[in-house]
Amino acid sequence: MRQRVALVAAMALLSWIHGSAVAAANAPLLAFSAEVAGNTDIYTAHLDGSGLTRLTRGPGADFDPSWSPDRAELAYRCQMGTSSDICIVGVNGSRPTDITNWPGDEWSPAWSPNGAWIAFFSDHTDLGSLWLIHPDGSGAHRLVGGGEYPSWSPDGKRLVYSDMRTRDIAIASADGTRKRLLARNAAYDGSPSFSPTDRRIAFDSQRSFKRVHERGIGPEFEIYTVGVHGRRLRRMTHNHAEDRFPDFGWDGRLVFSEGGQLWIEKPDGTHRHRLPLHGSFPDW
Repeated sequence: MRQRVALVAAMALLSWIHGSAVAAANAPLLAFSAEVAGNTDIYTAHLDGSGLTRLTRGPGADFDPSWSPDRAELAYRCQMGTSSDICIVGVNGSRPTDITNWPGDEWSPAWSPNGAWIAFFSDHTDLGSLWLIHPDGSGAHRLVGGGEYPSWSPDGKRLVYSDMRTRDIAIASADGTRKRLLARNAAYDGSPSFSPTDRRIAFDSQRSFKRVHERGIGPEFEIYTVGVHGRRLRRMTHNHAEDRFPDFGWDGRLVFSEGGQLWIEKPDGTHRHRLPLHGSFPDW
């Protein structure tokens, strides 16, 4: 009986490994930022580390990429002198385009599911707000005050983001109305990501630590998920490394950065393993 159970378990494991290998081979590329030889750029690669491609080569730091819906381009934060803008680069190696080029700083772009808009943070008119802009640089307008790191719902009707005033996760309609706080806690919560099913949101948080050296900065971060109605909070990581910038991938798995290394796990917390890639700000 024991041998039979062991055999069944082994066959199930081999089946899962084979299925994972097939899925990895057919999966979309992972985009992320990585520092190599002192310069941070945007890269793409398969989950097994193959096909590693550097897309940006500017002298400034380039990071925080967001895929276009057709997977042909990436919006990202590009450093321009002493400030940062939102740039777009094609995966075919085309020259990057700066679509903001405003005074102040812009960061955390998020491409809408229909491709029409890019949501992002900007402080060029106030202390910081969420803005929308078309990929060609037109139609820029302020959406929500005090917001950063937006993520679109799969249907494009809602945005989840980091509320800069309360340091909580907030959710609002795509037109900026009907805002409500989703993950309420005195600690710092940030970098949310909608799941493909539209039911859960992943985010990073300092709520696991009684004392932190710097609020919003440093290693005291863990990954959590929560339902879109603010219920069923779940802690996904348990370690002393810096776990940040979770992203729900196309198949529902979570990719995130842990101490500068990229990791992946299923949404129930199982099959967690390290990818052969160093970097941060993954977008899958």
